[in-house]
Amino acid sequence: MSDLDPFAGLAKVLSALPGLPETVQLAALGTVCFLALVIAVVFLWPKKPRE
Repeated sequence: MSDLDPFAGLAKVLSALPGLPETVQLAALGTVCFLALVIAVVFLWPKKPRE
């Protein structure tokens, strides 16, 4: 099941990239997770009627 986890797969891809320090990998992974969270909130958040 862990192979189907997109974040695990992304981490595996990032760790496979040569010449990238671990801090850069963590920063990239954090950025992707943050953007995914923002997109989820924007699209899934209940729309408030405009007053």
